[in-house]
Amino acid sequence: MVRPRLGLKFSGDSGIAEMIRGASLAEERGFSSLWVTESRFTRDAVSRASMLAATTIRCVIGTAVVNPFTRSVGVLAITAATIDEACGGRFILGLGAGSEKFITSQGCQYSLPLERLEESISIIRSAWKGENVTFHGKTLDVDDFSLGFGTVRTRIPIYLGVTGRKAIELATRVGDGIILNAYTSGDYAAEMVKLVGKGDKVKGLPVVGNLIVSMAKDSASALEAVRPLVYTYVTSFPAIARANGLSENEVRHLIELGERDHEAAEKALSEKWITQLTAAGDAEDCRRKVEQFIRLGLDEVLVTPVHGEPARVVEELSPLL
Repeated sequence: MVRPRLGLKFSGDSGIAEMIRGASLAEERGFSSLWVTESRFTRDAVSRASMLAATTIRCVIGTAVVNPFTRSVGVLAITAATIDEACGGRFILGLGAGSEKFITSQGCQYSLPLERLEESISIIRSAWKGENVTFHGKTLDVDDFSLGFGTVRTRIPIYLGVTGRKAIELATRVGDGIILNAYTSGDYAAEMVKLVGKGDKVKGLPVVGNLIVSMAKDSASALEAVRPLVYTYVTSFPAIARANGLSENEVRHLIELGERDHEAAEKALSEKWITQLTAAGDAEDCRRKVEQFIRLGLDEVLVTPVHGEPARVVEELSPLL
């Protein structure tokens, strides 16, 4: 039997001290990777990835994900190469288009996200190879750009965080792996595994699952603890919500209700969707849901604790390894 691969992902809500404790325990217990996310206005991914690079020795370290709008393409290339150096070649750059809502609220323009991803990857890879880059595309113009230092690796893996067939097709064409979105159902994850596995050109591309874990003493507490995050996610990323089975009318209703009464809108999100899009419950409930994801054929499953100490989630999920 192939040993399951579990990664531990930290949301921006996790404090630095608890992140370090969780990472150390995860590495000790056999978790294969450590990831940091960056979406809402919580702790950033780059600073935390650097801390993980400095405090671990074995686990792969990745971003899941950073976007190519709030950081320039040059900064992304430089940052990834620096973190890869810090961790001795253990880094994966996870890139995704991000949420238009959160990106534009920072004063950044958001347009042609798939083209922006593809052009960014082309420029970044050229820079890592030591090339002097001049590039004029649909979304990016770069003149005479090159790194001022040598990289540990000339090709750091780039995994794309994507939703939908067009984005999956882009990832299979230009990416080194695929990171499925958080707050996704098992049915959606299984569908994406099948989609990526079709055709000679994409066989073997790693598909990484992404599972939010809300662990508490009882299911009711766990569901209510994660409810605000699920609501924020499905209304900020409506394409992801629709891809996972929420109808256009359901998503629109939640968004419109939230504009009038945020608390009522959160309560309107059914427990069915919270249960379907997360692993929420007591320790046994969460282990069962993670085990179901492992069986889908994913190359790795990332678990993101959003309720309680990450170290406790590591302790409770370690028996799966």
